[in-house]
Amino acid sequence: MSLSLRKGFVFSALILLSIYSSAKKHVVSGSMPFLKISLFKDGGGKDDSVYVPARKIGKICSCQVLELQSTNHHHRNFAVLAEKTNGRSVFSDIVKVNRILEKEKKHIQFLFYDKLSVVNSVTEATDCRSLYSKLKFKNRSLMLYDILDADVRR
Repeated sequence: MSLSLRKGFVFSALILLSIYSSAKKHVVSGSMPFLKISLFKDGGGKDDSVYVPARKIGKICSCQVLELQSTNHHHRNFAVLAEKTNGRSVFSDIVKVNRILEKEKKHIQFLFYDKLSVVNSVTEATDCRSLYSKLKFKNRSLMLYDILDADVRR
């Protein structure tokens, strides 16, 4: 009796593993961003399925385009970017990225420039290199100041 019980557990584990691996292929390939889970068996007439996010993979990037002015220089379109890997809460990740940007702006103003103003601000769920290239395509005079890593503990 115990031998057949073990076979049943192994068989069910193999089935679950194959379902997981096929769902993972769809998620990684990008053809199916969400898994559709039905709450009840077929029948009943109404759609009782729920779309559940498959994974939280990726990065959040926030960018601020600055205008900098000192006694000797006047610079426009300087981009400061900060990037963070998605964690548990997207809202807390965005808050942390924006806090890192604010600290860096304070350092820039304290050490180098008299006036600092934000021209534009953008936050997207992408990596900073692609966000910068997208912004650079729209504005050819955009200069990169730095890409800050918000995953590093400060």
